[in-house]
Amino acid sequence: MAGLRRSIIQKSLIPPQRLDADVWGFQELWHGKSLKNAFVCADLDDDYDLLVPEEQDGQGIVCAAAVRKSLLFGEPEWIGRFPESVRLESQGDDPQAPDIAVSIDAFSRPVLKFQVKPRDDEQAITVFVCHFKSKAPTQIFREDWYEANPDDFKDHREALGSAISTIRRTAEAAALRVYLTQEMKGTDTPVIVLGM
Repeated sequence: MAGLRRSIIQKSLIPPQRLDADVWGFQELWHGKSLKNAFVCADLDDDYDLLVPEEQDGQGIVCAAAVRKSLLFGEPEWIGRFPESVRLESQGDDPQAPDIAVSIDAFSRPVLKFQVKPRDDEQAITVFVCHFKSKAPTQIFREDWYEANPDDFKDHREALGSAISTIRRTAEAAALRVYLTQEMKGTDTPVIVLGM
């Protein structure tokens, strides 16, 4: 089975040795062992530090990364919650605009934040790996409010699901932007964002 898995990986991917990247960002990782197996099969496991939560064994999806050995500076951090300064409420900026309040306070996929230091005589670079909510419509048919009155909503599932996905994706982008502003404003910290 291991030989078959190695063969499938080698035939289905661009040979990673040819890419020769110092940092790889992975937007969706279900299982840490899968990523490790891919690097073992590519004979790159001695060349990279894999940034994966310790107990990532299929219980959820996170962002991950691979960093060339000796470049990682400090410890990686997975950010699940929005910063406290994200508040998506407004009474509108004109008299005709109705109130709006969005209660989301966490990322769909925890954002990975880490630092790399390519040169000892220069400051570290902060890297964020993120994956926002898909643009695909959110499936709403399992929602209590939908199940209570399916005839009221069934013809509008795609429109409502698309609106929900857009709101979630936009909120996640705003939250990451706040983190980026906190990282960069008033500093000369170089920052890289991988994913979206």
